[in-house]
Amino acid sequence: AHPQANPPAARLIDSWALTDQYPSGLVRDGDRFFLTARQGGAVPAGTTRTWEATSDRLLIFDTATSGLKPVFDRPTGAFGLSIMGTQKDRVFLNLQAAGILVVDVSKPAAPVATDFRRTLGSATHLESFGDDVFIASGYFGIDHLKLSATGTLPR
Repeated sequence: AHPQANPPAARLIDSWALTDQYPSGLVRDGDRFFLTARQGGAVPAGTTRTWEATSDRLLIFDTATSGLKPVFDRPTGAFGLSIMGTQKDRVFLNLQAAGILVVDVSKPAAPVATDFRRTLGSATHLESFGDDVFIASGYFGIDHLKLSATGTLPR
């Protein structure tokens, strides 16, 4: 018989479930992946919810150390958040109709927002090359961000 006639079956090695949330964005960078998730499900009439319960969440997974268990899972305080990409240990989050939030993820369990870039119009895509990030901002053209110049947010 040919050695590949009966290849081994695939097997599940890890799993994780979002509860009452649905993924709204996903990017990968090496062994890490970054997920934004939105609140799902119906809210019963007459109930109130905290901002933490209704806010979009940022989740960070480091598959090299934690498999499919998030090392970071917190509310962002934003709604309509989308994840645009990664470059040099940074994640770029699009805050709907506001701008791009740059988050340092060099320590995946403790990310830090380092810069906010106001974008006129709707920022739709970004491309990065080394230290340079170019952001498409609709009718307003292309915005340029230098990663070595980030760090404008107070800590």
